[in-house]
Parts: sequence; C-alpha cells; structure tokens
Amino acid sequence: RLKLDIARLRSIIIFFLGAGKASLLLTMAGQNYEWIFKSRPSKSATLTSLFERKPCSMPTLGDGEVLFAVHIISLDPTMRNAMAGDEAAERTEGSSYYTMMNWTPGQVINWFVVAQVVESKSADFDVGDMVMGMAPLRKFFTTPTTQQFKKLPPGIPPETIMASMGVTAMTGYLGAKYTGCPKAGETVFVSAAAGATGLVACQTFKALGCNVFGSAGTDQKVSLLQSLGIQAFNYKNETYLSGMRRLCPQGFDVAFDNVGGECLEAMLEMVNEFGRIVLCGAISQYDTPPEQKHGIRNLFHAIAKQVHIKGILVYGFTAEQQEDCQNTLTQWMQDGTVQDTSTIIEGFDEFPDALMGLFAGKNTGKMMVREALPICNSKISTLDQPGASAAAAVAAEPRIADKARAEHETVQTAAAQIELLSARIVDQSGKFYTIEIHSTDQQNVDFALRKLTRRYREFAALDTELRPRHQALPTLPEKSVFFRRTFKHGFMDDRERRLDAYLSALVADPAAVAEPSVQRFLGVECRA
Repeated sequence: RLKLDIARLRSIIIFFLGAGKASLLLTMAGQNYEWIFKSRPSKSATLTSLFERKPCSMPTLGDGEVLFAVHIISLDPTMRNAMAGDEAAERTEGSSYYTMMNWTPGQVINWFVVAQVVESKSADFDVGDMVMGMAPLRKFFTTPTTQQFKKLPPGIPPETIMASMGVTAMTGYLGAKYTGCPKAGETVFVSAAAGATGLVACQTFKALGCNVFGSAGTDQKVSLLQSLGIQAFNYKNETYLSGMRRLCPQGFDVAFDNVGGECLEAMLEMVNEFGRIVLCGAISQYDTPPEQKHGIRNLFHAIAKQVHIKGILVYGFTAEQQEDCQNTLTQWMQDGTVQDTSTIIEGFDEFPDALMGLFAGKNTGKMMVREALPICNSKISTLDQPGASAAAAVAAEPRIADKARAEHETVQTAAAQIELLSARIVDQSGKFYTIEIHSTDQQNVDFALRKLTRRYREFAALDTELRPRHQALPTLPEKSVFFRRTFKHGFMDDRERRLDAYLSALVADPAAVAEPSVQRFLGVECRA
C-alpha cells in the first residue's frame, strides 16, 4: 500500500509542477549509491566480493550542468581485463587498451550506461532526454562534461539501442565488415556467436551475403542462432575442432574469434588459404592465471596458409567507418535485418551478480542491468514524436496506479495459466505493451505471443472507425505482434515501427486528436 501511495504522490507532483520542476524534488527524496571496485581478483576472493555498494551524496548542479539517473548498465567481458589492471598492463606495455581498461581499487567504476536527464541547467539537454555514454556507476551523477553523451534516437527502446548500437554491437559490425573484409558467398565462422558481439557479427556477415556458422555454450543458444539462419554447435557437447569439421568440412574463409585458447587453435586448423581471422576477444582466458593460459601450438599455419590475423578495438576504426556503422545498424534495426536479443537483470544493486553471470555464460545476446526510471515523462513515450500536437499532450493523461497494478496482475495470472516462470509489463505507452516473459520452454513462449497481447486488436478497432474520415493514416502491419525470443531469459517486444508510425501520424493530425475515440485511446504510463 505504501508503494502505491508513493506512486500516486509522484504522479500528482509531476502533474502540478511539470516534469522539469518535479524531477529534482523526486530524486532528492531518495538515497544515492555508487559501485566501488574494492580490490583486484585473487585466488582467495570471489569475484562478487571485489565490489562494494556505498552511499554517496546527491549531486548539486551549477550553471550548464546536467543531473543524470542511470537506467541501463552495459555488462561486457572486457570488464574482466579492467579488473586485472597493472598485472595485465605489464605484459602489454605501451597498450592504450590497458591504460583505459584499468580500474583503480577503492575508486568508483566508470562504464558504459544509458541514463535519463532528471534536471538540466544546460541548453543542450532537456529533462527526460535519454543518453548513452561512459559514466561513473552511480544511481545519480553529473560529469565535468556532457560531450561524451549522445542522445538516443526516438522511437527505439533503450534496451534495443544498447544491444544493437552500443559498443559491443559496433565492435561486431566494424570487425566483421572492415577487418573480416567478407565477400558474398564466402564461409564465415564466429565463436561465442550468441553473445552480444557475436550476434551482431553473425548478422552482419549474413547481411553481406556470407554463409555463417558459429559456436555457443548451450542448446538454447544454438536454437536461437538457427532461428536466425546460422548453423551452430554447442562446444560443451563436442570439441571446437570436431564441430568446425562437421559444419564446415571445406574450411572457412573468415573467422571472428571472441573466445581464444582452444577455439583459436581450431580456427587456425580450419581456416582456408589467404583467410582472415578477426581477434575480438578471448573470454576463455580472461580468468586463467598466466601460467595456465592456453598457448597456441599451431601458429605456423598462419604462415603456411598466408592468413591475415588482426586484433581489433572499437576505437581503432576511423570516424567514417564508425558513422557508417551507426547509420547501418539503425537502418537494420528498423527493417529487421538485425534482431537484437538481450538478457536483462533488474536493479542497480544486482550489478556484481549480473557481471558474474556474464562470465559464467548465463547471457544470451547483450547482458545489461536495468534500473527503473526515476520520473514519468512523456518524452520517453511513443507520443513524443516529431509533430505530436499540443492537443495530444493534453489528451495523454497518466493512468492511475490501481489500474496499472490490475493490468500487471492480469498478465501475471495469464502467465501462470500457461506455466511461464513469470511475465510482466515493463513499459506501456498508450496501448503499447512491452511484455517481458521468462520460460524454459520455447513452446510456452510461442503460445504467450497469442495469450498476453491485446495491442493490435485495439489498434485495428480504432483504425476501422477512423479510416473513412482519415484516409491518410498509414496502414497497420498484418501481424498482430512482433516478439523476439531469448528463451529462458525472456524477450522484449521492440519491433513496432509501423505501429509507432501509425500513432505518430495519428497524434500529429489535430482533427484526428479531436475524435473522442482517439482521446479515449491515448494514454501514457511510466514505471514509478
């Protein structure tokens, strides 16, 4: 009951003060926390014991400054190298990578995040803006400069942007296209193909006309890859070399390696003459003491086959290449060429356990931690598209917390009836539902598409009524819903381009907004 009252109070504050004035009041009411890197890994320490959540002061703003609230924290395998610090840097003296990837014990961690602007004294940012960049891992933070933050494009969920346009996705695209240099018809092999970087690399090679194969660590990940047209094997059921021989008996022309060790050794056996090997990561070796690391015993193959082997870092590509990457990935997300898959762990406090889950291979696709947004703001809803009229803003009223809770309970009940582990509404803009479900059974996931969605039916009913008087509205998609699966880790409904376009056109037309049925249809709900 207390949570419900707080949610109502928050809505009332925002309604009367406006989001800009209310944001600071709301955020100052809570405690700020930060994640400290306590010490470097050792044989006696568990990895989760290396981190400490500590209270910290709430920032105050000066002229030109911005207060951000963290929403999503990117989790990446290279964090393990940042923990190693000086020991690893001594073995690669002069490497700019280890200069950057070197967390200092006792200091707050800096990493890639998506954040929301909750107060702004800068002309460049408005309250409610969503941004992505590198920042200290604090619930609320300011930075000396905001130049490292890029505003997120409208109409695309931030989880999708982190998965398909973040650093790992860019690494997959840039390494595949500009280092792998694939030609249409070539055979390509990608290790850790169901990881954040591997998935984008696979789909990039496929979009460029290659025959793509890969490896993953669970049968469910293999099934996911196969659903994307990528033949794969589970390296825990057979060796890398046997799996590569079975899937690629004629060898392959390009290899994209995220694993290192035994996998890289097998790639050298199977790569064809004049082939290319892209070295992107070596996650199998990150947590292995130096004296136990897997030495590559067949490196002479690189000479005998005249193989081009190159390591990559995302900041090593040109500005033109990075611009091409961002433009292409944005287009591919919109037209469905790239399908993002994410594993999302809820709550800022879960950062250490989530990171350990990443190192244990519990992720499918991009791994991230998500903290609830602190303020309700129409800027993060589908209604806030270019051209949305003032009349639409007036028509968009927050739903009361009682109704939101009832709808959530309805979804939970439906999930229990079809034996899902859980299901919940994670976002709703107007009649949009973004539903995240968890199940160990793909059949249950497929059935949930029909059971848990009412969105399209309501759009279709409204369109039937409006079409005779508003023929310029775009056509609705034929399918009722576009869900993407990550099997036991859940899925996000984020491919609503055509419904987004329909709603944007609807609210941009004053005559349509004046329709009583449209005003009943519109609504905004943000998570409290």
